[in-house]
Amino acid sequence: QAVEVVVPPLLEQERIVEILEDQLSRLGTALQSVHTVREKAAQFRRSLLHAAFTGALTGHDVEEGQLPEGWELGALEGLLDVSIGGIWGKEEGTLEVDVDVIRVTELKAHGVINPATAARRSITHKQLSSRSLQEGDLLLEKSGGGPKTPVGRVGYIPKLDSASVCSNFMQLMRPNRERVLPVFLHLFLTGFHSNGGTVALQTATTNIRNIKSSEYLATTVPLPSLEEQERIVEILEDQLSRLDASLAVVDAVEERSEALRRSLLHSAFTGRLTEEWREAVNV
Repeated sequence: QAVEVVVPPLLEQERIVEILEDQLSRLGTALQSVHTVREKAAQFRRSLLHAAFTGALTGHDVEEGQLPEGWELGALEGLLDVSIGGIWGKEEGTLEVDVDVIRVTELKAHGVINPATAARRSITHKQLSSRSLQEGDLLLEKSGGGPKTPVGRVGYIPKLDSASVCSNFMQLMRPNRERVLPVFLHLFLTGFHSNGGTVALQTATTNIRNIKSSEYLATTVPLPSLEEQERIVEILEDQLSRLDASLAVVDAVEERSEALRRSLLHSAFTGRLTEEWREAVNV
């Protein structure tokens, strides 16, 4: 189908281009500022997480690479009561029980999981008994990622309203609460990923990256007492919530800028942008 193009006189075309270039340049400058704020926010988040798991956040003064007094290192695998791969199951209604399947799709920024969009699938009672998700479980992204995003993100399971499992592209990890708080471990693993810790633990094909699960589970985790873990989580959640609130303002600015860009272009090619100019020059 042919596309019709509205063509004003050349003189008006020049005026439209002049106005658009000025306004879009201003918008571009504003959006560049938005990108700069995002980059600085990401740097601050990484710095905050680094401080949390080296002891600086809770007042320890130790040399880089040293553990604060009373902390220990524990292999991730030894901090888990359960570590098992997920399952995709069959079409809904074909096996013993229908469940929600949490996929990589439900894993959002900073490890937030949105169960509302989970797939509905069918599995056996035995599969559910070994993989049923509980609040505080962690889900490791075993397969996915991309050229700019290494695989290995970790999601935190919120309170769920229905029986759920994770997909076969993910690994269920259930922390041992006598040794580590689930939120503490989630924050550590999120920081580990954001600081590039999983890059060396992935294999890559053209489009898909896979985590080397055995090597990932050998990752060492700095462990303060449960009381100090609680304090670290408290400080982090407060600081990160403030950061997220600031970024929400940035999101709003970006959305308004994009809306203004669309409005400018629409006005330009419907004649409204140069309406006053036409009247002034008697066109």
